[in-house]
Amino acid sequence: MPNQQSQYIKNTLANLLSNAVVVMLFLVTTPFLIRWLGEAQYGLYRVGLVSLVGYSMLLNMGFGTAERRYFSEALHAKRFDEGNEVLSVAYTFHGVQCALVFAVFMTALYWLPPIVNTPPQYLWAFRSVIFASGVYVCCLFLISPLRAIVMSCARYDLNDFSDLAFRAVLLAGGMALIYFWRPSLYALTASCLIGAAVITGLMIRFSRRVYGAMQIRFGRWDASLFRKMFGFGRYAMMMVVGAMALQQSPDVLIAAFLGPQWVASYAVAAILISQLRAIANAFAGPLFPIASRLKAASDAAGLNTLLLEGTRRSLWAWGALVCPVVAFSGDMLSAWVGAQYASSFLLVWILVLGDFGSALHYTSSHILTAVGSIKWLGYSHLTFSAVSIAAMVLILGFTSYGITGVVWALAVPTFIRGGIIVPVYACLQLKIRPWTFYVYNVLPCLLYLAAGIAVCRAVRFWISPVELVPVLAVMALCAGAIALGGLWGMLSKSERRRLFNLVVSIKRNFIG
Repeated sequence: MPNQQSQYIKNTLANLLSNAVVVMLFLVTTPFLIRWLGEAQYGLYRVGLVSLVGYSMLLNMGFGTAERRYFSEALHAKRFDEGNEVLSVAYTFHGVQCALVFAVFMTALYWLPPIVNTPPQYLWAFRSVIFASGVYVCCLFLISPLRAIVMSCARYDLNDFSDLAFRAVLLAGGMALIYFWRPSLYALTASCLIGAAVITGLMIRFSRRVYGAMQIRFGRWDASLFRKMFGFGRYAMMMVVGAMALQQSPDVLIAAFLGPQWVASYAVAAILISQLRAIANAFAGPLFPIASRLKAASDAAGLNTLLLEGTRRSLWAWGALVCPVVAFSGDMLSAWVGAQYASSFLLVWILVLGDFGSALHYTSSHILTAVGSIKWLGYSHLTFSAVSIAAMVLILGFTSYGITGVVWALAVPTFIRGGIIVPVYACLQLKIRPWTFYVYNVLPCLLYLAAGIAVCRAVRFWISPVELVPVLAVMALCAGAIALGGLWGMLSKSERRRLFNLVVSIKRNFIG
């Protein structure tokens, strides 16, 4: 168990560090991209390199989750031949997928631009973005088994580094090309293609490094193993569809009904919330290999403790960030991307409601995936995805609520599913009373949020930063204070004493 705790802390810190760098990349690049490309081209970039990539994950058919689950089982049981068989079958399947995916993207070059009302002067630039997205998605499919290797080996740090490298090349490299070459979507196309090559090369190197017994036989086919993986993966595919609807559909629907120039208004709020979501998931994601080991050892009590404690940690980290975001979102958006976007703070507040459900269910989802109980998890994702898409279409097509209505259509189903459906299902699977789960996690979190927002409001009353750096500095200080307060409340009396003695010891050594 100490080794598992050490690996969990290492993976969590790697996730947090990676997400912190990604947040800074988005903070730095988003206002420049909007300003240099213009709202119309920025909207097309969001549709082509964000939404379209997300939609294409549906074609993965949940195989990424199935690969991770079955390879992890074989790895922890030291059945390396079986693990290599899983990887070989997966690669054969992904090879066929890549041909299909590339054909879909090539046809999208013609049918997608009319759907999102592409201005004629940006038609070929947008088509180049679609092409680059197709290449990137094919690379993601081909490295999917390699991700299963590094994540099953509890090396989330390597997985995060490869993702971070792609984002850095795409955003920072794209910014450099725009500045030194020309402000066009062609620059982002070039940076995307370079980033796809980088992430593929890194994952090949990392997987060989952590799994020396890897022997992948290309073209290998085992029909029975494929049926077993597909049977598990179809429920994971439902989860992918749900994620697609909740994260990717708004950009496309807003562009289709209102025009691509309106996408930026939603995107600036969605980017903030996606970073909060990533921080909460940074604490839940590394629980997957731990849950796999506990399942292999038939440790039901350990899984129960993992669900309760893992959820509390995710909520603690999420709450420490969401409190200053709620209090300072108007100032931050105004200083970040411009005064015309300051009104988007209302969208941030609404999305926070749905994101609370996301933060609450991350731990449950990872544990259920590890133990194989994802049937109703997939059904719930698919059902609430359909509800969200239908509501967004009706709001945009028949009402005047516009982007605000779209955000409500996202937040309410997400809150119901993440805050109620998934946690209750997880509790039933692990034989925990749902009441125990909510008393242990939700009630302390609500008190934590109320106290944190009150502190931020008090600071906001006395301090009025008007530039981005002062706003971020005040938000960081508030988040740090709230995080320390939450951490202190999570620890027992003996744990507090040990932490205090550790701080005193470090202080003495430093002074000495």
